Amino acid sequence: MARRRALATALNALDGFDVLAMAFTSARVSKDFGLTGGELGMLLSAGLVGMAIGSLVLGPIADRLGAAPS
Repeated sequence: MARRRALATALNALDGFDVLAMAFTSARVSKDFGLTGGELGMLLSAGLVGMAIGSLVLGPIADRLGAAPS
């Protein structure tokens, strides 16, 4: 049980890390790839939309496979 919690915590931390990394590096990414403000906004939004879709798809699966009986 502790192993599953540790894995869940690590995956949750990684999920937030990509958003944080893009937030801090967005100016450099925009400059390197020649992105406009709108294009950068779409890039950052795509990451959040992907996280939302992933949680909607994988959440029910996680509930079925990982829910501990109480």
